[in-house]
Formats: sequence, C-alpha cells, structure tokens
Amino acid sequence: MAVLGRVDYKWRASLVVALGLFLSVLDSTIVAVALPAMRHDFSTDFNTITWVVSAYLLAQAAIVPVTGYVTDRAGTKRVFVVATAVFVLGSVLCALAPTKEMLIAARVVQGLGGGALFPTSFAIAYRAFPRDEWGRATAIIGVPVLLAPSLGPVIGGYLTTAFSWRAIFVINLPLGLLALGLGAALLQGRDRLEGIEGGAARFDAAGLALAVLAFTILVYGLTEAGINGWGNPVVIGALILAGVLLAILCVVELRSRYPVLDVRVFRYATFSRAIVLIWLAAAFYYGSLFLIPFFFERVEGLSAVTAGEIMVSQGLAAAVGIAVGGELYGKLGPRTLAVTGMLALAVSTIGFTRLSVTTTGLSLQIWLILRGLGLGLTTTPLQNLALSVVDRRDLARGTSLVNVTRQVSTAAGVAALAAYVAQQAASHGAAAAASLRHGTPSAMVAACSAHPGIAACIQRHAIAMGLNDAFSVGLVACSLAVLLALVVGRDPSLEALRSNAPEVVSGAFPSLSRDVMVEAAGRAQAQSYDTGHVIVRQGDRGGDVYIIASGDVRVTRRSDAGVETELRRLGAGQYFGEIGLLANSPRTATVTAISAVDLLVLNEATFRDLVGRSEETAADIRRVMAERLAVLP
Repeated sequence: MAVLGRVDYKWRASLVVALGLFLSVLDSTIVAVALPAMRHDFSTDFNTITWVVSAYLLAQAAIVPVTGYVTDRAGTKRVFVVATAVFVLGSVLCALAPTKEMLIAARVVQGLGGGALFPTSFAIAYRAFPRDEWGRATAIIGVPVLLAPSLGPVIGGYLTTAFSWRAIFVINLPLGLLALGLGAALLQGRDRLEGIEGGAARFDAAGLALAVLAFTILVYGLTEAGINGWGNPVVIGALILAGVLLAILCVVELRSRYPVLDVRVFRYATFSRAIVLIWLAAAFYYGSLFLIPFFFERVEGLSAVTAGEIMVSQGLAAAVGIAVGGELYGKLGPRTLAVTGMLALAVSTIGFTRLSVTTTGLSLQIWLILRGLGLGLTTTPLQNLALSVVDRRDLARGTSLVNVTRQVSTAAGVAALAAYVAQQAASHGAAAAASLRHGTPSAMVAACSAHPGIAACIQRHAIAMGLNDAFSVGLVACSLAVLLALVVGRDPSLEALRSNAPEVVSGAFPSLSRDVMVEAAGRAQAQSYDTGHVIVRQGDRGGDVYIIASGDVRVTRRSDAGVETELRRLGAGQYFGEIGLLANSPRTATVTAISAVDLLVLNEATFRDLVGRSEETAADIRRVMAERLAVLP
C-alpha cells in the first residue's frame, strides 16, 4: 500500500479501477458453464436457472444509466467503494444461497454493484489522466473488459469441476476486498479531484425512474428474444413498452437542466458517429462471442471449458490491441486506429464464414487472434473519441450513456444472431430433409449417409451452415463499419495539441493546469477576421469569450450622447468578452479588428468551467474585469 501511495495518482487510480472492472465483467461470463451444476443441485429446469445470468444483466441495465447522475452528486470515490462493497456482498449471498430464488435475488445485488462499477471506473480513469493521455488510460482499464469474457468460461469450468459452483462466487471475495481496500485508501475524494457542483442541482426524479424502467425492460425484452425468438408475445410487448418509455425519457431529459442521461450530446457529430461504431462493434463482437463456443459445443461436441480455452487467444490478442491502441492514440489519432481495427474485424470474420463439421480450434486461431486485435484497436479510439466532446464535469454521465447503450446493443446483437442462426439452421435442416424425401440427396445428406446417426449428423451440418450465414451478415456489417470509420471525426484535444491553441490559452490564463488548458484548447473554436471587422458590438447579448492568438483589436464605447471613445487596445495573449458573460449583461463595448486577427473562442460553458476549476484563474479574471469596469465612462 505504501509503495502504491508513491506512484503517480493516475496510474494507481487506473490500476485500482481495472481490478473492479475485471470482477464486474468476469461475473457476466463465469457463471454460464456452472449452470448445469446449479440446475442439478436445485433440481430445477433450464429456463429457470438461466435467470441466474439474466438477473445479473438486468440489474446492470437498471443501475448503469443512473450511475453517472449519482456519481456527480456523491463523488466517484464514494460510488466506487460502495459499488465494490455491494458486489462483494452479492458474491457472499450467492455463495451461501440455499435456494434458486435466493441465488437469483443475490445475483441482482451483485449486478447492481457490478453495473455501477462500469461507468464509475471509466470516469475515475478519464478524470485522472490528461486529455492527451486518455489512450493510456483505456489501455489499462480496457484490458479487463475484453480479457475477462474469454477467461470467464475457463475459470468457471475449472472451479466448478475442482470444487463446486459456489467457488465461482467465493473467488470474488479476496479480489473484491482487495479492490475495496485499495479504492478506499488510494482513490482521491471528490473535493480534491472533481470540484463539481452537481450536488446542488435539482433532482431529476422523473428521468431517474424512466431510465431504470426503460433500459431494464429493453434488456429484458432483448434477452428473452434470444431465448424465445422475436415473435414471442412477451418479447414484443416488452420492446414496445421500452420504446415508448425511451421516447418519453428523451423528451423529459431534453427539457431537464440536470438530466440523468444527457442525450443532448448526440447533437455532436463526433459523438454520434463514434457511438454508432461502438454499437456495431459491441453487437457483432459480443453478440457473436457466444457463437464460436456454441459451434464447438454443439457441432464438435467439446466441453464448455475446452471451448473457452480455444477462445483465450482472442482475449489475449484484444488486450494487446488495447495496449497498442492506447499508446498510438496520441500519435495516429482515432480515425486511423478505428479504420485499422474495423478492417481487421472484417477480414477476420471471413474465417468464420467457412465453418464445417471438421473445423478445429487450431485452424481458427489466426482468425481469433486477428479478431481480438481488431476489437482492441477499435475500442480505445472510439470510446475516447466519443467522450472527447463531453465536458469534464459530465464525464460520469457520459460514460454511463456510452456503457448503457453498449449493453443494449450487445443484448440486441446476442438476440438477433441467436434468432438468425436458429432460423437458418432450421432452414438448412428442412432443405436436407426434403432432398432426402424426394430421393435427391444434397451434399449435406450425402456426407451424412454413412453416419450411424444421420439425423444428428444433418443437424450438426445445418448448425454449421447457419453460423456461416450469421457471420456472413456480420462481414457485411463490419465492411460498412469500415466506411463509417473513415468519417468518424477527430479528437479536439489532439487537434489542439498539434496547433498553438494550448499556448494561446496558457498565455491568456497562465494559472491553468496543463490538463485544463489542453481541454479548453480542444473545446475552443478558431475564428479569423480581417482589418475593420466588428467582432463584438456594444449592446449585443453577452456570450462567448475571445482570446487573441495574433493581431490587434480596438475596444471602444459609445456614450448616450453618441460620442465614441477608445478604451484600450488588445493584442496576442489577451482576451475580451468576459464582462457580458460573467455579469449576464449586454456587451459593454465594441471590439474591432485593427489588423488581421486570429482568435480562439470559448463558449459560456467552457469559460465558466475554467473559472470554477482554478481559483487563481478566477481571481485573475475578476481583477482584469474590475480594471476594465473602472474605466467605463
């Protein structure tokens, strides 16, 4: 603990939250291989015991969209510690559950803790690292997100076989308590790090209730669709109700000053394009994550543990891809990495469109590795890019929005692909049966003619062909995603660093920290004016603040009698426009370019953020403002 205390805060914060994330993601997949043992112990049916998985996912769907809102009021450290404690408590209850009902209820508790860890962990890491080092942040915290799903079945299978299914929950206790202790001791509190005044904001009770209901019902409907098909009346009813609630939620949040989910960020093209790609990647990658083990279990007859072992290479490759993408993010930018990653995903999918009953795990390794690398390279730039246009104070809510919509797209991908595989496999099986009846055996029937169990053999072939069809659809989706990645946009902070914008901001406000300076430069808009152009006119509504990058301006004021007086001249490194904004009054003077002028324009939210996050900068601005007000006629 003492050694970690001497490590730079950003590194110890990211390592602590990475441990919490690993536990949260691991428990979404580690349970799957233990379901048969649970079913046997509780003497229940398969549909009932699958609620052990569904309850965890639904609890996450309920808590993720509101976590950022709560975090803004309670602080990231407090929420992380409480969420970890709830997760550990849920794990204890799961390990001790005497009945299936108690186990499902305990999984809800565990899911609430695990779900809250997701957006909170990302918010902690993003706030700890400067904007231009976000790639490194995701290189650390993104690894468990992609590695844990591959390790879950292997670890779960080993523990269930060597001990019992209860061991998969017991293993959470030492790791969870370690994360809890490290979080309490090493993470910085709200006052030291965040300085957010969300606690005084009006409580959005309507948005909170609608978000919980809408996303829980939506994920439930999608989960049931994967099991019972899209035509199931319960599925149709759940999806319609969820759609109505989501529409109402959007209206409520757009009218709220302090929304639970700030859907206004979709007005930024950069955010919208990046999050659409995140949805596509999540729907196809996580949606098809169960298809490959399903192939080896149903077609090749392998155990779940063996199928999980085959998938480990993909998880390891994804971890490497995230690490590489994190380091290259600042050098290459998001577009190059996103295009490369999506292209790798598309190419790797080709290998899964040719599955047959003789396909081996070894023959797919090159495609699994390429697939993992592609996802790793894609995950880092897209999440960073989406959040690059979100204000620092809104990062918790921004990560909640990204994570809950990614979870929904994952559930949709699983449901859609499961239904499509089942439909195509049934179609291929029916075609084979028809050819057999008509005495014109197809290639599939001919291949199974010498097999002692011809019906089972045909079913295996039909499933393989159905999977090929599903991955062919995925190949088309990935190809379209490559095209979208070409126009995905740029990270404003990286673009600012490649210009002189940070130096311009620093020259005007020298007391700003490097992180705040880079963020402000990234959010500023560059404008240029020719000689004689009126930039600000006296009496206009106050709004933006202008920093002069080059050139000179003249500040004049017209009296009630119509006499115009020059008050001052400003040059590079100086700013104007702060009086009308901070005093919430019309412009007190006219500003005219007396040479070609290049400006950086800070909007009201950005400028107030600067004032609120640096007391020294606020004092400097108040001093300049007082001097300027003193000379007004």
